Amino acid sequence: FRLPLLRQWLSMAGLEPATARNLLRRLRSPGCSTFLVPGGIAEMFLNDPDYEVVQLANRKGHALRAGSPIVPVYIFGQTQLFYTFSGRLQQLMRRLSRALRVSLIPFVGRSWLSPFVPLQNPLTVVVGRPINLDVAPVEAPTAEQIDALHAEFTAELQRIFDTYKGRHPGYSNKRLYVAGEDDVTRWGEEEVEAIRERRRLEQFHLFPAKL
Repeated sequence: FRLPLLRQWLSMAGLEPATARNLLRRLRSPGCSTFLVPGGIAEMFLNDPDYEVVQLANRKGHALRAGSPIVPVYIFGQTQLFYTFSGRLQQLMRRLSRALRVSLIPFVGRSWLSPFVPLQNPLTVVVGRPINLDVAPVEAPTAEQIDALHAEFTAELQRIFDTYKGRHPGYSNKRLYVAGEDDVTRWGEEEVEAIRERRRLEQFHLFPAKL
């Protein structure tokens, strides 16, 4: 939304910046369903061929203020639609994106001649159980209330991932990692060290990415 013309085009499609003000206004609008991708730009750079990553650890608080139910949704296969670069180029693009607050992740789709056409991989959309139903708005929620709702949402997202990952090709052995958690606590020291060693050896290669 910082780029001219692109901002107008996105607005015409019904999209708008995911600011706290816009989100609360949408959530409080009667009969309005809001689809939010909480990971944003940060999550685009967390893709990995070995596991799924969601940037969720610090995304919380607004649903209680709006008194709005939350419905966790996970899309299996979304990280397999485009190729992106890893290694030093990705690190450079991540720093630039943070500084400019614009996504600058290089990617390619089906071929270099048609980079915006996604790969022909299936998608599986799973809708979880609604959370926080019939709750009055809380104008000043406590940290305990926010953390409790966030933990419930994270647990439901983890449940639908673990329950349905076996139904999507290539996901049976994958794990879901919520960015901000302790790697060692979730996976164990040996597995984490193997991943870190592979990353140290990465220089410049392509693998499917989340966009």
